[in-house]
Amino acid sequence: MKVQDIPSSQCWSFLGSRRLGRLGCALDNKPYVVPVSFAIQNPYFFAFTTKGRKAEYLKENPLVCLQFDEIASPQSWTSVIVEGRFEEIGGDAEQEHAHALLEDAAWWEPGYVQTTIKGNLRPAVPFHFRIFAEKISGRQGIPGA
Repeated sequence: MKVQDIPSSQCWSFLGSRRLGRLGCALDNKPYVVPVSFAIQNPYFFAFTTKGRKAEYLKENPLVCLQFDEIASPQSWTSVIVEGRFEEIGGDAEQEHAHALLEDAAWWEPGYVQTTIKGNLRPAVPFHFRIFAEKISGRQGIPGA
């Protein structure tokens, strides 16, 4: 197997068919990584959440990392990492734009249902945000090379 870097243009092409990635953020030296569905519009990754740990961490520390992958086998895989900055989406027009990008699939519905955490009902109020990609890199495993 050979592992090689892939150019940023190929990273963006790879991301064109991806919707689910992992969002890594941190607060007070405590990392937090969660799967999140995204709508991608280069150089932005649009998403939403509701009130909770993600929103708290993102507001306090805007530096984030996104990770996307495809694993065909232990020797054949692609992984793309995005280093970026969280931006809260404000204003009706910007929120409508984000919602329009995200509404074409039903995958977002579980994030917007009534949720009980530790016995407390969490309000289902959407919090739209975007990640500005500051750096993108990728690697690829190639079998038999």
